[in-house]
Amino acid sequence: MEPRIAIDAHADGGVVVDLPESLRALITSSAQMVVDVVTIPAQVHTPGWNRLFPNAVIDDPAAARRVDDRIGPSIRDRKAAAAMTTRATAAAERLSRADAVAWMRTLNDARLLFGTRIGIRADVPMEGYLEQPETADIARAYLTASGLVDLLVRAIEPAD
Repeated sequence: MEPRIAIDAHADGGVVVDLPESLRALITSSAQMVVDVVTIPAQVHTPGWNRLFPNAVIDDPAAARRVDDRIGPSIRDRKAAAAMTTRATAAAERLSRADAVAWMRTLNDARLLFGTRIGIRADVPMEGYLEQPETADIARAYLTASGLVDLLVRAIEPAD
């Protein structure tokens, strides 16, 4: 029997989360990965960091640094706070709307990090990543994070 996977809107504006422990463990570890990339100085300007924080001004490094100096810290703080909230609430069966948004943002950041780690490209079918032993686990994590983000979006903004 397949484990139940459900993320649904609740009448109070929050979200009901019914996930197996294996997915909750992935959520926790994904949130920690985002916290690490965002807060550990050695992660600055790694491929993952660059994916989460692309240059605002591509052809002018000095202007890009000025923009990053001005707004970068607040963006990093928001990403870190969302990831810490996600990690802290990973076992919850009900989330407030704000916590669900934090999960959505964190899992999307994790999805970007997974994709960057294995070099996901739009012109390569996902099966190619799933068939390779060195990329299969991360490709599955990428797909799982993508699916969870989709469920969260639908629960946070249900169709009228």
